[in-house]
Amino acid sequence: MPPDKKTDECISHLENLFPEKKILLVGACLGAMSVVDYLSNENHPNVVGSVIYSCTWKVKRETMNVTSGLDYHLFLKSLTADTVKRIFKCSNEAEEKLKKDWFTERGIDVQKVKKSKSIWEIDNDFVAPLFNLSDGEDYYRRISPINKCHRIKKPVVLINSRDDSTITSLEEMDLPGFMSNPNLVLWSTAAGGHIGFLESVFPVTSYLNRVVPEVAHLICEYAEEQEEAKNRV
Repeated sequence: MPPDKKTDECISHLENLFPEKKILLVGACLGAMSVVDYLSNENHPNVVGSVIYSCTWKVKRETMNVTSGLDYHLFLKSLTADTVKRIFKCSNEAEEKLKKDWFTERGIDVQKVKKSKSIWEIDNDFVAPLFNLSDGEDYYRRISPINKCHRIKKPVVLINSRDDSTITSLEEMDLPGFMSNPNLVLWSTAAGGHIGFLESVFPVTSYLNRVVPEVAHLICEYAEEQEEAKNRV
């Protein structure tokens, strides 16, 4: 799959607004995946690094983790139904504008998509053919950050919680690409859940509100030191 150009567009916009400033990327969950995808394909001189958290690393494994059980019934079941509705709403609008059968043109089985009961079924029967991929397995392999992290050339701090029920801990996975890349630092917390990272039993805020700016400041300082060292050579 081609890299997502939206991150590129955002960076260009920020450069126009703040031409003298360096840029640090921050992303959570799907946003973290977008950051990994961007940094694995680009080495933009004004992007100094990134802080990401609650990132999905092996998309197939982690999608299957939430196809049943409490998480599925609390969140994913309604999310799946809503996603199917949105797919058909957007495709109907496209058909009206383009005056053609949007699904048939892409080889998508409409009835199978309508009967989707999980995100996996949507990805396998809708998303994969939409991008001319063989199936959901192929799609997940291409978008999984674990298959891209070895190409990252900027400092990235990755914050994942060990009690995140939707994501497999990095410590439990085979990570040759991750472990061999000196630009990547894993911050694995005992608690925090998925994106939450709340500070107390009766939380008011997430400790990421404090931690992320601190880590971002350190990455920016490191980038400045590296720039000064280059200039001295």
